Amino acid sequence: MAAADGSLVLGALPYEYLSPSQLFLIVLMATICLDFTRGRGFFVQPRRFFAVHWLWFGGIYLAAMLLRFPIQMALKPDAPVIPIFFHWGLALFVIAVGLWHKRRLAPR
Repeated sequence: MAAADGSLVLGALPYEYLSPSQLFLIVLMATICLDFTRGRGFFVQPRRFFAVHWLWFGGIYLAAMLLRFPIQMALKPDAPVIPIFFHWGLALFVIAVGLWHKRRLAPR
């Protein structure tokens, strides 16, 4: 995305899209945590989709965010890094859920 002066703005998402997407993620993560806390619900039932696709997505997402850090530091060293660390946490959450499902589906 380009700024008014034509320079590139890394990771910028218009607020009208950012706020609803953040709210959706908070509700989704709270639902997942609630299901795990209660030990029942949609996200606790072992599912191949979470064991495969969430692990892949989480791994790619984490790799992209790990690459983003040095790139951002090289291009804009004064830019805030908190959003990058936040994305690391989101990726690790997705990976943790995927690993839980993978372990429940593994033959014993």
